[in-house]
Amino acid sequence: MMQRVEYIILSNRRVSIAHTAQDLGISVGSAHSIVHNQLDYRKLCSRWVPCSLSSEQKRTQIAASLEFFQRYSVERNDFLNRVITGDEIWVHAALHPRNEVSVNGMETHIIACENKIQSSSISG
Repeated sequence: MMQRVEYIILSNRRVSIAHTAQDLGISVGSAHSIVHNQLDYRKLCSRWVPCSLSSEQKRTQIAASLEFFQRYSVERNDFLNRVITGDEIWVHAALHPRNEVSVNGMETHIIACENKIQSSSISG
């Protein structure tokens, strides 16, 4: 099963865990465990989420926004510094050894995506 999950991820590095689980007929928890614990993949870069939401997604977004507002009222900028938005993308830790970053004491290799994030946040 691990090889099948890895094949899906390497075929499309933007694939989500939910999509991988659906393709293989396994639970999202099992797919998550394989991706994180066995393959040692991490979410490192995100792309922007489309703006078209269903009514249920809009209600969920409103509830999350209210929770964020309440947390911001208490924690201020400390809360904002921890917020990341986007779709999930999985990248193997050894794909780009030239870009090294230490995260929580562990050496990790990442794809530089700061320019894409900065230009997208500036434009809208």
